[in-house]
Amino acid sequence: MNNIFEKLPEVQAFMESIRGNEQDLSVVLVGSVARHTQSENSDIDLLVISKRPFDDLSIPSKVHLMRSTYDDFLKQLELGEDFEAWSVRLGVVVHDNGLWSEILTRPESKIWPDWQKKVVHGARRLFLANKLIETGDLEAATEEMLYAAGHIARGLLLKADVFPLSRPELEDQIEALGYPHLATVHKELRTNPNKNLRFLLRCQTYSKRLLVRLSSDDYKRCAEEFRKKKRSKQQRLRENTARST
Repeated sequence: MNNIFEKLPEVQAFMESIRGNEQDLSVVLVGSVARHTQSENSDIDLLVISKRPFDDLSIPSKVHLMRSTYDDFLKQLELGEDFEAWSVRLGVVVHDNGLWSEILTRPESKIWPDWQKKVVHGARRLFLANKLIETGDLEAATEEMLYAAGHIARGLLLKADVFPLSRPELEDQIEALGYPHLATVHKELRTNPNKNLRFLLRCQTYSKRLLVRLSSDDYKRCAEEFRKKKRSKQQRLRENTARST
C-alpha cells in the first residue's frame, strides 16, 4: 500500500480526501496505471465501490474516478460487461472495506465478458465518428474512431478466448491474434490524434468491415437503430421548422 502511495501521490491525496468515510468504500486502481503501461499523459483511473451512491467526493487532478454501487457492479458483471470483468481480474486494491473481497468471491466475478457487446459499442462509436466527420470535427472524430477500434479489438480478443489487457497492450495482443493492420491503426489513433480526413475515411471503411466480420447481424441491428434515430430527429426538426413559420 505504501508503495502505491509513494509512486502515485494522487492516490494518496484521494485517500486523504475520503478520510472518515473509508468504512463505506472500496477503492481499486484500474487501467493502464494498474498494468504499469501508462504514458506520461495517462490519467490515474480509480474505481470506487460503495453500498449506496456516493457523490460527495473530492477528486485530485489527473485522477479519473469511476463510481459504482456493490449491487450495480455485480449486475454489470452478470451482464458480461468487460470493464467490470477487467477490474476483478486485473485491478489493484488500494483500500478494501470488505466489499471488494466479497465481490471477488461471487460467481459473477468469473463470468466471461460478452464479445457481442463490443460489436454494439464499436458500431455506435463508429456511427458517431462518421457524424463528426460530416460536421468537420476531425479531432473529435479521431477520438471516437479510437474508441471504435478499441471495442473491435476487444471483441476479437474475447471471441478468441483472450482477455484484453490495457489500451497500450491491446496492439501486441491483437497483432498476435492475426490483425497487424488493426494494431497499427489503433496505435496511430492512440499516439497521434492529429489525423486527416483521408486517414479517418480509411479507418471508417476498415472498422465497418471488421464489425461485420465479427457479427453482421449485430452490426445491421445497430445500423438500423441509428438510421431510425436519425430519421426521427430529422422529422422532429421539420415539424419544429413548420411550426415556427
